[in-house]
Amino acid sequence: MSEDPTVASLSPGDKLCKMVLVTPTGEKDLWIELKSSLVPHTCSSFLSLPSLPFVRLLPSGFLQSSVPPLPSFPDESFSVPFTSPYTLAMSSSSPHTSNGQFFITLQPQTHLEGKFVAFGTVVKGGEALEEINEIETVNERPEGISFKSITEITE
Repeated sequence: MSEDPTVASLSPGDKLCKMVLVTPTGEKDLWIELKSSLVPHTCSSFLSLPSLPFVRLLPSGFLQSSVPPLPSFPDESFSVPFTSPYTLAMSSSSPHTSNGQFFITLQPQTHLEGKFVAFGTVVKGGEALEEINEIETVNERPEGISFKSITEITE
C-alpha cells in the first residue's frame, strides 16, 4: 500500500484534504489536492461543506453531489484544467452561480474548461471512484453513495 500524500508534496499555497466516501461496500478515503493558490474562496467553500449524498453518476463522466444549503458565489478562476481524471469542480447553472454543489470527473473532460471552476484533484483513492463508476443507476441516480466528512490535512 502506498503512503498517504503529505502537505510537503504540494505546490506552495495549495492544501491537502481527505474526504471519507460512504459506498455500498464500505468507507473509502479520497486524498485531494486543493488548488488554494489559484481558487482560495472555492477551496474554502468546499472545506466547509456538510456531509452530502451524491445524486448523479454519469459513467465515465462524473459523480455529482447534492446541493448544500449555501449561498451562491461568483466564478473565481478557470485556471485549473480538466485534463486528468478525478478533477473536482463546482457545479453551476449559469456563470457566477456556484453554491457548493460539486462534481468529480471520472475521465479528462476538457470540454468543461471555461464553463466550470475546477479546484482540485484526487491524488490518492481513485480506485474508489472506479468502483463507483461501475454502480448501476436509475435515471443517473446512484444509491448509497455519499461523503461523510472532508478534513484538511495540515502536516
